[in-house]
This record gives sequence, structure tokens and C-alpha cells, in this order.
Amino acid sequence: FANHGCDPNVGITQSLDVIALRNIEAGEELLYDYSTTMQESEGTWTLTCECKSLLCRRVIGDFSTLDISTQTKYIALGVVQPFILDHIEQ
Repeated sequence: FANHGCDPNVGITQSLDVIALRNIEAGEELLYDYSTTMQESEGTWTLTCECKSLLCRRVIGDFSTLDISTQTKYIALGVVQPFILDHIEQ
């Protein structure tokens, strides 16, 4: 199982592999940024976040709600789903 984290320790690749984004301690919860897997046509999907990270955004939205530097980072890491990348390229 994995949950959302605004400072994720894993990501999900385009081939649906879960990859570590940093060292993960034994027993540490796996966290990925839900925004890397969500892209609603109207951008209406949101989730109240309580991840307690210093980087917590408080409200999680789809990929388009991320700031450009975070989007760029996730794209470079290869953890943004293809349907989102297709949407960006349109």
C-alpha cells in the first residue's frame, strides 16, 4: 500500500513500476504524490492533505495545479503518467 505525500519517497513510472525517489527506511510508509496520477478535464479533483510534511500543500489537486518547478521535477524523474503528459502536450 502507498499513500499520498507532498514530499514523496516513491513515484510511479509510466510502466507502473514503483521507484524510490530517496532512501527509504525499513518500516517507513511509502508515499507518492497523487497529483502525478490525476488529470481531470475540468481540474476539479481535490483532496484535503494531512501529510504533515513541511512541504504540505494542504489541498491536493491534479497535475495542472502543481507549480511549474514541481511539474518539471516529476517529469524529469519519470513519475508522471502518460495520459497527463499527453494532456500537457496538447
